[in-house]
Amino acid sequence: MGLIKRQEGLGVKRKATKFQIDLNLSNIKIKRCVVDEAGSYHLHVACTATSSDCTQCGQKITCSHGQCQESIIEHVPILEKRVFIHVNWPRFICKDCGVTVSFRPDWLNKTGAMSLACENAVLKNLINSTIKDVSEKTGLTEEIVEGIVNRRVETNYDWSQVSVKAIGLDEIALRKGHQQYLTIITDISVLGAIQIITVIDGRKKEDIMPFLQSIPSEVLLNLESICVDMSSSYVPALKERINNDNFFNQVVTIDRFHVAKLVGKKVDKERINLVKKLKKELEGDQESLEKIKGTMWPFRHHAHDLNEDQSQKLQELFKHSAPLKELYDLRESLYTIFENETLTKETAKIEIDAWIEKSNKHESFVSFIKTYRNFEDIILNYFTHRRSSGPVEGINNKLKVIKRRGYGFRNVFNFMKRMILDINYRSQLLGLAT
Repeated sequence: MGLIKRQEGLGVKRKATKFQIDLNLSNIKIKRCVVDEAGSYHLHVACTATSSDCTQCGQKITCSHGQCQESIIEHVPILEKRVFIHVNWPRFICKDCGVTVSFRPDWLNKTGAMSLACENAVLKNLINSTIKDVSEKTGLTEEIVEGIVNRRVETNYDWSQVSVKAIGLDEIALRKGHQQYLTIITDISVLGAIQIITVIDGRKKEDIMPFLQSIPSEVLLNLESICVDMSSSYVPALKERINNDNFFNQVVTIDRFHVAKLVGKKVDKERINLVKKLKKELEGDQESLEKIKGTMWPFRHHAHDLNEDQSQKLQELFKHSAPLKELYDLRESLYTIFENETLTKETAKIEIDAWIEKSNKHESFVSFIKTYRNFEDIILNYFTHRRSSGPVEGINNKLKVIKRRGYGFRNVFNFMKRMILDINYRSQLLGLAT
C-alpha cells in the first residue's frame, strides 16, 4: 500500500514522502486512500475474490450475483492512526441450491466490522490493563472492547485437545472480608507454562463436584498428580470422584507449599510473641530495641536467602530465646528434607519421622504433627512426582493484581475471562505480529 502526504511550512514546499506497508490482507486491492480530519486512514478497496463456498451444499460457487452494501472494517493502526477499510463484498449464487452467499475473507472477525489482526491488537493491549484504559487508547467504546473479550476468550475447556498430566486446586478471595471465594483449577503439567482450566464460584465440596464430575474418566485416570491444599472440601471431593483408594493415595498430593506455610505460621507465632515480650522488657533501651527491629522478613525466609546483615539480625533475636532458635532450625531442617531430590517416598517418610521425634516436644509443632499424620500418605506423594502448586500460588498473586486493576469484579464469569486472557493467552498474543 502506498500512502502519500505533502508537508508544507514557512512557505517551503517539501517533496511528497512515500512508503509502503503490507496489510497482510488477502482478496483486496487498494484503489485509494483518504485521510480524514482526525488523521485516520480510510482505504477504499476492491474485492478480488471470484468465488465462495455454498453455505448449504459446500461446493465452490463462481456465479456472480451483485454486491453487498459498503462495509467499513477497522484494521490495526498505522503510525498510531486508526485504519478503516471500505469495501463492497461480492455476492455469489449457487445454481444447484439457489442460495446466495456473500464473500467473507478469513481475516474478518465474526461481526464483520473488524479484522482479526485488529482484535488481536486490542487483546494484546488488554494484558496488564483495563477495558477502560484500552478504550481510551484505541478510540473504541468499552462495549466493543468487552465484546472482543467475550468473543475471543474461550472458557470451555476441551479435554480432548490437551494432554494434562497434573492439575492444581487452589482458592482465592474474590472480595476481601466478604467470605466470597473462588476455586482456581489449573493445568500444572509443564513448569513455567501454567494454564487456567476453569474458575469455580465457591470452595465447598458441592461447588467443585460438578467440575470434577465433568472430567472424563480416561483423563482422570491418566493424571500423575492432583495438587491441593489441606482444605476440608478438596480432599473429600476428590476421594468421592476418584472412588478408588489406591489410585487416590497415589495421585492426590498435599502441596509442599502448604505444608511449609503451616509450619511457618506456627514458628512465626512464637517470634511475634517473643518480640512483643521483648518490647516491654527492653522499653527505654533503644540500642537493644534497634537490634531486634526488622527481624520479620529474615525470620520468615530461609537461611541461605539472607545476606550478612539479615543473618546478624536473626542472631541478635536468638540471643534472647534459645527455644526460638531451635524452632527456626527445625523449620529449616524440614524444608531441607523437601528440597532433597534424592529422597523417595519411602526414604522421605523415614526422614520426616526422625524430624517428628525431635519436634514433638515443642508445643508449636503439636497441631502440625497431628495434621501431618492425618494426611501423611498424600503429603509424601510429593516425593514421587515432585509436583507442586507453587506456580499456582504465583498465579494467585497475578489474579489479585488483575482484581485490583479492575477495581474488583462482581461478575465471576468476567473475572474468569480476564484471568484466562492474561495467563493462558499471554504468550500467544505477545508473540503475535499484528
